[in-house]
This record gives sequence, structure tokens and C-alpha cells, in this order.
Amino acid sequence: MKNKLLLLLMGTCVLTLTNCSQGSEQVSSDSVSNEESDSVSSEISTEENSSSSDVQVEEDSFNLLGEDYSSIQKLNTLNGKASNWNDNFAKGDFNGESTIIYEQAYKDNVLQEGKVTINEQDDVKYVFYNNNSARFVSNADGYAFTIPTTTTLVGDFSVGKYRSKLYNEDFTLSISYEHSNPYNNWETYREEWLYRYLDNENYYELNDLTTTQYPITNDLSVLSGYIVDRYDVMINNPMRIDKYYYNIASIRKVGEIKDFMFLVMKSTTNQNEMFDKIIQSYTPLSKQGTANNNFLNNLPIKFNENWNEETKAYYELLLSQQRTGWGLFTATLPDGTITKSQLKQTDAYLTQQEMSEALDYQFDILPTYQHIAWNRNTLPKWPTSAAREMAGGNGFNGKPVIQMSYQFTDNNNNVGVSNKTDCYTPMFDIYRGAYEDSDTYYDTPQNKYENALRALARSIKAYKKPVLFRLNNEMNTDWTSYSGIMSLNDPDIFQATWRILYNIFEEEGVDNCIWIFNPIAKSCPFSSWGEDMSYYPGLDYVQALGLTYYENNNNNDVNYYTFRKDYTALYEKNNPVWKNYPWIISEFGCGAGGDASGIRYRNQASQVEYVKGMFADFNDRENHPYLQNIKGAVWFSVNDYSSDGGVINQLQLEVDKLPLTIQAMKEGLSHNKI
Repeated sequence: MKNKLLLLLMGTCVLTLTNCSQGSEQVSSDSVSNEESDSVSSEISTEENSSSSDVQVEEDSFNLLGEDYSSIQKLNTLNGKASNWNDNFAKGDFNGESTIIYEQAYKDNVLQEGKVTINEQDDVKYVFYNNNSARFVSNADGYAFTIPTTTTLVGDFSVGKYRSKLYNEDFTLSISYEHSNPYNNWETYREEWLYRYLDNENYYELNDLTTTQYPITNDLSVLSGYIVDRYDVMINNPMRIDKYYYNIASIRKVGEIKDFMFLVMKSTTNQNEMFDKIIQSYTPLSKQGTANNNFLNNLPIKFNENWNEETKAYYELLLSQQRTGWGLFTATLPDGTITKSQLKQTDAYLTQQEMSEALDYQFDILPTYQHIAWNRNTLPKWPTSAAREMAGGNGFNGKPVIQMSYQFTDNNNNVGVSNKTDCYTPMFDIYRGAYEDSDTYYDTPQNKYENALRALARSIKAYKKPVLFRLNNEMNTDWTSYSGIMSLNDPDIFQATWRILYNIFEEEGVDNCIWIFNPIAKSCPFSSWGEDMSYYPGLDYVQALGLTYYENNNNNDVNYYTFRKDYTALYEKNNPVWKNYPWIISEFGCGAGGDASGIRYRNQASQVEYVKGMFADFNDRENHPYLQNIKGAVWFSVNDYSSDGGVINQLQLEVDKLPLTIQAMKEGLSHNKI
């Protein structure tokens, strides 16, 4: 929702799960202390001041982009045959087969030998080399580019449906064929969903970025018959970032408003001239085959071999249970350590108690949100007291398991189209990393964030119970501070920062986190480069899939808004990839109206029908395959507000205002009790 609040590990093993009955015998049901004192505080303090690192990762193993350079060869050492050359691919120096000294042919992201046949379902890509360049051909999307290089390139087409990547140690080039503009003009799309921040001077200043040459917009002189928009940017103070020079461009045929090519290149040195040549080499081709997400079907589960016994058992329970655990988000837990009496006066405590009583249900999941900072200065702390008192669950002891949604934002994701001034994102500073001399440079954002992330890790470790850790949800949007549109239109930065935090947790010995990857149901901005799996950080860093699909319910057609309709669509999209994983609807809801007319609660009747239909399916789940992997669901029982304070939609289940919805929820939950 708009106003809400993975460095490579060198070895993560596939654990052999014990069966559920064995796991439950190992799990402690320790009760939460009722002491009013801050005894918890001293425990956390001891943990946080201890030396970090139960698991050490060598500094020279850092590769923020997860790239493998081991197969790269110098072009002047090669001599091969071009079995797959077609003269239609020719342009410039690539004027015939005789110019080719080497080729790579990929089918579904696997290197092939000899002549490759292309069937309708095949995703085939070629890279042809002469002495100083590579000619890249995407058959499925129908285009070719020439890339100046002195080495072979590594092709990464794992998300070939959305974008293609080619890289060596000097640069990484991502290319996507874009065809998702929903508007009947180009300017609205480019200004809102493509170059919103690259056109904003405040964005550069606040994030310590610099343009290396003046932006080019609506240029007809670069490539005959095409309009080019181009931005050349440097990440200042790059620290541990190797490829910090960026070149970004769109190539659009004159008169075309929907289809265009989109290129993002990052390099170790300024490559503005090289990027010119790449743009000018563009050649549209006839399409052949199908662009696919390759090797992302039926993902196997890889998870942390260092999990403690309670977390192993809880994860096993998630995989095996044929029920859904429910939670309700009402307010963020108070951070830090507070006394029990203070806690009982907070909205988070009072509203959870009220809703638990009204629904006659002990919630299985306790959700909360935490930002990395507020205005770069205030660094929130893990909600130690509240987590111990209100949660402490492990799936077996009758208490709720905490779900922490942790977000790299310092302004509550207030980065909508209308916000032209507060365009800062913590992503670049996390990506840059901390200074080694943290005492000297403590006041820099990089060090503050490093310290905050390590404190978070130590606090979660000290909590000991399982944590559903949901990092940077809804990244495939334009309304979060960690979205691609805020990170130079480069989802690789999201992947790198996810790995940075995951690695910190490993270094600090965190053994109780289950990491949730949670895109929103429909990617926005509408694009290929920004689609959900473009952000996927890899097998080693994810153990659960998060789902989010809201219904605002702003008309009165009770047959239009249904839980089954929405989540069947998500099932059909996700099941081929994520069928082995537990799925958590980490937040969702159906509104009672408010956006279209401004009249709150006017659609309670259709909200009731949504809830009844939802529970009718959940309580008959064996006959509804779309529900089989959903092991948790959290209703977002909070109002969202627009910038002028008005209600966007009504998701809050207020006991006195929505009695029919409350009753429908109560009846549905009654069949789900353990």
C-alpha cells in the first residue's frame, strides 16, 4: 500500500527436513516472562555488545552483483566457427560470417554447441564475436545490439522473459524489450514511470549522484528513425561498489508510443562513448521463439543450515500443515524495551486484544513494520518488549509468530509522483557500505545504517523464536523507497542490498529468520525491467513467498471483487515457480468503500460477501488448489490516507462500524481454530 510502512554467502546447504511429529517434540513452549522490569533489556544489551560473527564471510568473497567471471576469455585468444550466423543479424563491423571468430548460443539460458533449432517455446539468444566487439541477438524479442568488448561476455537470461544481462568484469548491460505502456501517449509514461527521478535535480543531490553528461531527451539525431532518451550518471563515493558509472537509455521508433528498447549499463569506468556505439548499433529483427524465465520453474528450497531447532520445526510445519494461520495488522509494535504496563497502554496492544476478543480467535501471526530510519537520523530499534510479550510463538506453543516487515525507507515510503523534494532512498548508502573507521565516520548514513542493521540482527538473534522476516515488500512498484525506479531503474541494486543484509544476519549468527520475498500482485510501473522476478535475489536468500493483493471495493458489484478471483490469478502466476515453498499473504484486505465517493463503509455488504466467499474456500481448501500453499494470511486492518488526509480506502475492521463484516470474519475463523 502506498502510505505504509539480499554479499554472497559462500555455502548454503539444502537441509533434510525431519518429519513434523519429530520437530514438535524438540520445540520448547517457554512462556513469556511477566516481569515488569527491563530484564529483557539487559539480555539484548549483552547480545548487541558481544562480538559479531558466528559465521564469517571473507571480505574478498564480496560480489554485490552475484556475477561469475571465471569463464571469461580474451577475444585475441579465440578462434571458432559461427554455426548460427544469419546475414539478417549484420550491421557495421558484423557484415558477414567471415568476421566471426567465436560464438555463444544459449537456449533457455544454457550454452549450446553447434547449430541450434528454435521451436515456438524456445528462448534462444546468440552472442557473436569479432576481434573487438560482440553482436548480441535476442531471437524471442527480435533485436540485436553490438557491444564493444575485448573479452567474451557472460549471458544471464534467467529472467529472459523480462530482461537480458550480459557482463564481464568491466561492465554489466541489461536490455529489455518494453511493451506495457497503458497510456495513449508517451510523455505521461516516461515522466511518471520511467524517468521520474532521473529528471529531478533533488534526486541527484539527496542521493549523492552526478550526471556525467547532460541528459538527452527526445533526440532524433542519435539513431535514424528513432527517438532516444538518455541519462549518464555516476554514484559518487562508491566505496565497495565496483560498477558505479551508469548509462540509461530508451530507444523508440518515431511515432511509436508503446514498444521501445530499454538499456541500463553499469561500468567500472566512464563508458559514455561506448554506450553511444551500443545505441547506434540497434537493429530490430523478426521474432522467433518465446522469451522465458529460464530455470525459475519449480524452484527447489534452499535454506539456512544454521537455523535453530524451533525455526527448523516451524518451517517444517509451514510446509506440511493443511491450514492457514491468521494475523491482523493494526499498529506497529513499540520499538525498544518498555515495561509491561507501558506496553498495555499502546494502540498495538489494545487493538490486538480488542480484535482477538471480537473475533474470538487467538491470532497465529503478529505482524509489525519497521523502517531503517526516520529522516536519516532516528534509527528505530527492534520491538524487544512487545515481541516477547505479545508474540513469542513458534508454531506449537499457542502464541503468535512475529512477522517483521523491514523496509529501507526513512520517510514511510512517501515517494509518490507528487513528492518532488524528498527523493532520498537509503538504497545507495546501504549499497555503498560502511567506512572501516566507524568511529571517525559514525555520522555518515553508511555507518549509521551498518550499525543499525547489525543491531537489528543481534536483537532478532536474542529473541530466539522464529521470525517471518519480510524485507522490502512491494519492491516492484513506484511507491516504495527501495523500488527500481528509485534505484536508477536497476533491480540489481535491490538484489545487492538484500544480499548485504542477509550476509550481515549470517555474520551476526542469526538463526531464527525465515526470509519472505514479497512482490505486489501487479507490477507498477508497467514494464518488463521492473517485473517481480527481476528483483528475485536467488535461492540462497529466500525461504518463503509473500503475496499481496488488495481489493479497494469501490463499486457495488459483489460478484466482481472476490478473493478467489484475485488469488487464483496469483496462483496461476506463481505456482510454476514457487510450488515447493510456503506462501504467506503477508498483507491484504478488502475495503468497505471510501475512494470513489468519499463515503466510508458504504460497501459493507460487498465486503461481507468477499469475506464469506474467502472463508468458504479456505474451509474447503482440499477442493481449491489455489489455496494449497497459502500457510499464513494477514489482514491489513488499517486505513490508508491520501496526502490531504482523506481516506483512500477502508480496510480497518472497526468493531462498532462494521458489525456484519466482523461477524462474517468471526464465523469464518471459527473453523480454523487449532
